[in-house]
Amino acid sequence: GNPYKNPLKHKADVIIHLIDNKECLAADFLSEEKQLAENIALDSQSHLILFSSAVLYANPDSEYGVRKKRLEKFYTEYCEEHSFFLTIVRLFNTFGAFQIPYRQGSLVANLIYNHLMSIPTEIQDLSAKRDFLYAGDIPKFIEFFIKEKVTGTYDLGSGELTTLGEIITKLQEQIGGESLDIINKDIPETLTMQSANNPFLDRIALTPISEALQETINFFSSNRAILQTYVAKK
Repeated sequence: GNPYKNPLKHKADVIIHLIDNKECLAADFLSEEKQLAENIALDSQSHLILFSSAVLYANPDSEYGVRKKRLEKFYTEYCEEHSFFLTIVRLFNTFGAFQIPYRQGSLVANLIYNHLMSIPTEIQDLSAKRDFLYAGDIPKFIEFFIKEKVTGTYDLGSGELTTLGEIITKLQEQIGGESLDIINKDIPETLTMQSANNPFLDRIALTPISEALQETINFFSSNRAILQTYVAKK
């Protein structure tokens, strides 16, 4: 069902809010989120985990950034008012299985998909840096937050910046040294990206990036035809 319109049919101890509400800039955004909060029946024992984005550090005034800021503000105030457990996680540049190419934040997916389809990939600035996090590691943090009742706002990233050129080199290593077809537009990036300030890296072991990239490549190779159908719907 649609929890924005209908109450959940069961009581949940933990609710994970993954939705990027496209109506976040509309006048009825607050009423929509309030209705959602009521429909998921939060109570004093509930733990709400809200997925946000690291774009708040780099480009907070973009439409996407404004939506995330409004979501964070609403749930921070709502949960404080009602004494609900709230954890906000700000995701950095995630990659992994099931990521659809040509969507927001899908650089690694684009590189792998384009290679499989023999399509060149345009890169604005090979020296631009990102903090990349394997999607398969995210549940490790979420499980920890749930078990330990961790509340607050936290970055979920590797804590390290990697250039786009370095990611391309690592991908090439995983496909046997075969070169990716890259069109370097050499347009310097104006945004200042930062690495995640993730205080839980000493508690959660991350998947080595070479292994994470190989698992991602394997998924895309095995599901190329299915991914094509999603790309065609873009």
